[in-house]
Amino acid sequence: LQDTNPVQLELIEAISRDNLFTVGDAQQSIYRFRHADVELFERRGARLQERGARATLQTNFRSHPEILGVLNAGFASALGEQFRPLVAGRPAGESAPRLAGESAPLTESPKVELLLVDKGADWELEGLAAPWRLAEARALAQRVAALVAAGTRPGDVVMLLRASTDMRA
Repeated sequence: LQDTNPVQLELIEAISRDNLFTVGDAQQSIYRFRHADVELFERRGARLQERGARATLQTNFRSHPEILGVLNAGFASALGEQFRPLVAGRPAGESAPRLAGESAPLTESPKVELLLVDKGADWELEGLAAPWRLAEARALAQRVAALVAAGTRPGDVVMLLRASTDMRA
């Protein structure tokens, strides 16, 4: 429901007859360009909270506590007081539950790595993207290649990117 606009919410509430179950995450709201207003979701949540009709799920059983710690630290400053940290649903070191057909990861550490490049360096222009983005892409490709060469399945590597604007690079 976090990506609902006022017209949509009015229609939904008009036909719900006070029998409406909604799910959403304000931290994942991305459709402002479609006139979505995350404040509608937040206000609805506050009204439900006052009536004791709101449940908040913050426990994550899929991600390692170390990963959640990094994500919580990074997003807390970006999202401010509206940020709700995720809580690990399993102890550190315990393997995540696997989906059917999923094999155990071959590498257990490190759980999180941060690759940095110097944006202010004197880069040579190459055309595909900003020069520092290309350097970042090369560093990432080298690290993933090293992980795979050491036995990590490519499907066990996850990359978090700030934006998709330079994903081509």
